[in-house]
Amino acid sequence: MLLGHLKWPERWLTQVLIGHTLKPKKPTFARNLIGARLREVRRCARPRISQEDLCGRIARYGVVLTRTQVAKIESGRRPVSDYEAVALAVALKLAPADLLPSRAQFLAR
Repeated sequence: MLLGHLKWPERWLTQVLIGHTLKPKKPTFARNLIGARLREVRRCARPRISQEDLCGRIARYGVVLTRTQVAKIESGRRPVSDYEAVALAVALKLAPADLLPSRAQFLAR
């Protein structure tokens, strides 16, 4: 269906009604393997560690991440570099390998 002849409100409404989106869809695959485990460890810690606290902890090791970047890592929307993963693990008092999923979890995704 060609929508070029319609003006803005009609084109937008037509696109919404026939299922077109105005923005391209984001990929649904995760861009990192540690995000879900990072969120789990952070939330299960006692006292609980906020995303802001985590940012402060990793800043001690020279890695600067904002709260938004941590949220995107946890949701799988941002890739993680190796030095960021190590800093996150050390800040949570874990071995870096503890943030990675097990073999069964990896194969099940």
